[in-house]
Amino acid sequence: MPYFSGFEKKFWMRLVPSGSRNILCCSTDTEVVFRGVSQKEEMTALPRHAVVHDIHDKSDQTLPDGASARHPDTSVPGVLHNTNIHTQSGPQPVQSLTPGHVLVTYDPEMAEMPAPITKVMAQHVCVLPGLPEDEAGYPIRVLQDAIADGLPTQDVLLTPDQCLFFENKFVPAALLVNRLSIFYDHTFERYIAYPLETDGPAIIVAEGLLVASALPPCPNNTHWHTRTDAPVVTEREVVGALYHRLLARAKSRGLSHSLFEPPEITHEHDLSLITDTGKLIRKMREQNNLAMFMLPPNVHEVHLSSRASRPVDVIAPYVQDKRRLGVRVGEITLQENRKPRQISSHMEKDLTGWHEHDGEPGRWTDGHAHLPMTSERSKNKMGLLSIQILDTIPYMKHDFHGPRKNHK
Repeated sequence: MPYFSGFEKKFWMRLVPSGSRNILCCSTDTEVVFRGVSQKEEMTALPRHAVVHDIHDKSDQTLPDGASARHPDTSVPGVLHNTNIHTQSGPQPVQSLTPGHVLVTYDPEMAEMPAPITKVMAQHVCVLPGLPEDEAGYPIRVLQDAIADGLPTQDVLLTPDQCLFFENKFVPAALLVNRLSIFYDHTFERYIAYPLETDGPAIIVAEGLLVASALPPCPNNTHWHTRTDAPVVTEREVVGALYHRLLARAKSRGLSHSLFEPPEITHEHDLSLITDTGKLIRKMREQNNLAMFMLPPNVHEVHLSSRASRPVDVIAPYVQDKRRLGVRVGEITLQENRKPRQISSHMEKDLTGWHEHDGEPGRWTDGHAHLPMTSERSKNKMGLLSIQILDTIPYMKHDFHGPRKNHK
């Protein structure tokens, strides 16, 4: 299936120079496997550490200083300083645009319709580098030719909330980050992004890319994505196919992880126990998805300690699951004096280190999950603790949580 519909192809043929008219067409036979991660179809609005103000409204006194710019504000899609926007007068840097400038915009059927700008805002973003890159506020860089030959015409910098237009639908840029041709640019500590408003939803052109315009705030705080004429698609099956097409294109062009050191991935969960005195107990063996541990006498509570990573980091951003997942635990059995007893506190109680029940069997840990056994243990007896592991995910090799960092 091609990236673009017939209407879109005609548009790109007009826009892209004659030497760069090879519209990308890839197969959709890439199989995407999700192990143990529950689907969440709705995309959560990405955090933004910013102050937003109307740059042409002198009554708007909201100024970006270092302190106020670090407070989260409403997420607003936009493009960064010096991005060229397609207007009736030709390409112009976004910061030079003012209300009244007429943009060349398109509807979802790719019919051209001029649209005057009603407001130009400035979003002053201060990056918080201590957070994961998708939450820190870094802009996303889309490399030249990332989508197709000549698309974009040069590198484009966007906010993570900015939507790109593909085949009659919008896709948030954050879901397409592949760390090759589309990635968070860590060279920025702070920056200004410019959301452009028109009278209604519009598809505008930024360095050759079709992107969504911004919309005025809705009184009931409805996210702007829900009010566009074209749907914003975040479903894994749809976005996943597009993601893998763009990733395959990046690899075919010889792009590598030269800008980033790719994390070392392992499928070994390395589940162990940590006692209340800080002693690390390695598993005795693992068989048929049962991890078995010898418990010393008088150990009445432990923490289940394992590797733990976020699916968005180790699978793909379109998975949209930002929980830090350790292992999905099923039944737990404690055997003393050859008498097995079931421990069910992890399924019944609100314990530290356990994620909320997600409707699937068992329960996920966050990599350091508390398991009390006070009423289950016999005095001065060794015990055999068997933990059923229902599911795991890929992990970053050194991604341990809590005190386990000291026991690598």
